[in-house]
Amino acid sequence: MKKFMLIGLLIASGCSTSKVTYVGPDGPYGSGIMTGGFASMSNGRFSIADAGITCSGNYSSWEDGPLKFPVWCSDGTSGTVTLSPSPDIKSTGVGTIQIYDGEPRQIAFK
Repeated sequence: MKKFMLIGLLIASGCSTSKVTYVGPDGPYGSGIMTGGFASMSNGRFSIADAGITCSGNYSSWEDGPLKFPVWCSDGTSGTVTLSPSPDIKSTGVGTIQIYDGEPRQIAFK
């Protein structure tokens, strides 16, 4: 019984949720969520929205370092997200989202 409780705790502790925002010259804007966390035991999901357009994608949580994964947006565009976790707290960090027909945008998660 204790063995199953320990496994359950390990699985539960490996999953995290982080708030995602765009970062512009005037501060954060837009809103999103990232679930799964870095180096967790499940695949992660990413989503961010601004001005009525939502971009989302999935990533492998097994990697322990910068992540790069595709995203698809509700307006039909697509792109790539690159995220770098903080060295101390893996559930926080910064990155970029590059939509193929536009300029890269800075993002942050915490």
